[in-house]
Amino acid sequence: QPFFQDTPFPELDGLFNTIIGAVLKDENRTFVLEEVSVLEPWWRHLSEDYKLRVVGLFREGRIEFVGGSMSQVDETVAQHKDFIRQFSTGHEWIREQIGDFAVPKYGWSIETTGHSSTAVSFLQQMGFQGSVMGGFSPSAQNLLRQQGSLDHWWKTP
Repeated sequence: QPFFQDTPFPELDGLFNTIIGAVLKDENRTFVLEEVSVLEPWWRHLSEDYKLRVVGLFREGRIEFVGGSMSQVDETVAQHKDFIRQFSTGHEWIREQIGDFAVPKYGWSIETTGHSSTAVSFLQQMGFQGSVMGGFSPSAQNLLRQQGSLDHWWKTP
């Protein structure tokens, strides 16, 4: 059974066609994408010529992945092997389809239900240089504001 399925939302094809078309037409536009599983069904149906144009946008930094997992992982309850598999499978697809240069260096956990130091440690071990995180509780946000910034360094054991 293939890992990827055709998108259940055909409108995603139109969405990607519109976004990529806009980036191609206007050099000031950029696009950031997190999950490989959202892009892959669209990518599968592209001509080789169009794929090369999109790869060129990645090479120019006008399209980029953050995270690059197959789908966003649940950092609070997932087993470590599932967490690692999501990223390794996504990064393998990126390397094979786009190139090593497109593998992300920054994580993105903006819509998650929580975070863990284990997840941060895994990201560091996978070579990530940093990560953007959201979904912190109001009390955690207030504490960070009192300390003067919502930016912080999460030190792992």
